[in-house]
Order: sequence, then structure tokens, then C-alpha cells
Amino acid sequence: MNEETKFYNAVNIACYGEYFRVKNFRSQSNSWKEAWQITNKELNPKINPDKELEKLKKLGIDLILKNDSNYPPLLKEIAWPPLGLYFRGDINIIKKPAVAIVGTRKATEQGLKFAEKIASELSHKLIIISGLALGIDEAAHWGTINAGGKTAAVIACGVEKIYPAQNKNLADKILKSGGAIISEYPLQSITLKHHFLERNRIVSGLSLGTVVIEAPEKSGALATAKFALEQNRDIFAVPGPVYHQNSRGTNNLLKMGAYVVTEANDILNYLNLPENFIQEAENRLPLFNDNNQKSIFISIKSSPSAITIDKISQMTKLTPQTVNQSLSMLIINNLVKESGGRYYI
Repeated sequence: MNEETKFYNAVNIACYGEYFRVKNFRSQSNSWKEAWQITNKELNPKINPDKELEKLKKLGIDLILKNDSNYPPLLKEIAWPPLGLYFRGDINIIKKPAVAIVGTRKATEQGLKFAEKIASELSHKLIIISGLALGIDEAAHWGTINAGGKTAAVIACGVEKIYPAQNKNLADKILKSGGAIISEYPLQSITLKHHFLERNRIVSGLSLGTVVIEAPEKSGALATAKFALEQNRDIFAVPGPVYHQNSRGTNNLLKMGAYVVTEANDILNYLNLPENFIQEAENRLPLFNDNNQKSIFISIKSSPSAITIDKISQMTKLTPQTVNQSLSMLIINNLVKESGGRYYI
């Protein structure tokens, strides 16, 4: 992080992450350093730019500015692109082809299952973007992780803390799987209502298209779809029962011309991505909770036929008890299958 990054961070903190306020100070100057001098004079925020930058470094948080070479190209195309992005994890994944999957927090069991399934299938070829919220968002993130894919969560507060707190474990899994947690808000930013709306423009802005699964008539997911429309991105909607409140928003999107989605191929066939953009599933290993699971998976995959626990134990040098425990998790995550006491991929 260079000097410009340091001063942008200071301005952003002084302005409490308010986009247009930050942009106004920048418009009065030729650099973020100059913008900080103006901000400091007008607001006198008692901020030490060097110390604030050190906080980012100590927490392992990176910050890229809109003019940096590794800023996501698609995001530059939107009407008000973030002036800076704070992130944990691998920022490079959000420069790859991605789709957003969004929906209501109060999802039905059917909606959650569909979100998880379609994210799992799409993640074989695309990065999955969502907002880490309860409901459809978290199902999309989990579906991606369990399929060995990569996902990015755009949040409405500082990246050093997770909202909602119930999804801290999910956030950790996202990072361990090679994904990213992203925000435009500085450290210590609290989650305000309007932050969610502002966050939604980033979710859609990072994506080739937005998939809406279960959205009532007044829903943040519909706001994301609206941003996608304004950004000239594709909108996909999953139809639902006409009398269910969670289907009113998605069915209205379909009436207005959104593409009907009942399976992952509906999206993949429409996008028709060039092959060099696609990361095939077979070229990746799934995400494992520990090295034992990884060793067991590799041993099963290398076997020409289904094998027993004793054989796996022999190949991995793990005790049968350890193999049995790890196999249980691999089966739950749909990474390994069992038939007649033998295991296969």
C-alpha cells in the first residue's frame, strides 16, 4: 500500500465511509494527499494516517484504490464505483467472471436448497458473489464452498468484523477456501441501514449477471437487481408459487423480462463464456476441513474402484477410527459416496 492509499484511508475514516462526501473532498484536489489536507482542515478528525495504515497491515487487510491496476475491471463500469475496496483474502478472484446470487433472509427450505444447489453447479465455472446475509446469501456461499469453488462476500461494515455475527464461521470458511471478504467501509464502521443498499451496487457490479431466488416485493435482492439493470448486467430470476410472498418479487422480475432460471445450465448457456475464462471443476480439489480429509479424498480418487476403510487406512497411514470420522464429513459435504461399505468419488 502506497502513500495515496494511506491518505485515502484517512479521508474515508474522517468521512465515516460516506461515498459522496469522500468523493467531494477528492474532487477539490489533485491527489488523495491533497484531499486529506483539505479534509483535515475542515473536519479536524484527530486521525493519524500512518497509524491507521498500520492497523490495516497488522490485521492483514489490503486496500486497493479505483485507479490501481488490480481493481476489478467490471466494477469500474458502474455509475458510482467504490473509490477504494478493503478486503481480506484473494482480491484476484473478483477480477474473474462471476455471478451474484441474492434473495430474502427469510427463505423457505426449498429456496435455500435451490440456492445451495445452483451455486454449487455454477461455481464449477464462475466465482459466486453474495452479501453474507442470512437466508439465500449464506446458502449460496455454502453451496460454493462445499463444491470446492470460490466465493466473495461483500459486506456493509468494516471487514475486520462480520455481520451478522452468526455467519462468522461462514466468513472464515470463505477465506480458507481462497475467497474474499470485501467492503468499501473503513475499519470500525458500524452497519447502517443505507449501507446495505450501497453494498448491493457492488454485489451486482462485480458480476456478469444477478440471480434472484425468493424475493418479496420489498426486498434488498430486488434493489440489487435494479442496480444490475442500471449497470447493463443480466438479471436471472427463479419462478415460484404465485401465492407465496417470497415469489412476488421474482415473478415480477420475470414479467419485466428477467431470464427464467430453473437450473444452472440456463445461466451458463446464456452467458456462453469463452473457454479460457472457465475453471473446470476437475482441475480443482474441493475444500477440506483438514489434511486428513484431503489425504482420504486423494486416496479414494486414485483408486480404480470403490475401496474399504481398511484400504484407505493402509494408503493414508491413518487409523481406521480417524478415517471413519473424516469420511463422515466428506459424505455430508457430498465429496465422497458410500455403497456396501466401500467408498468412491
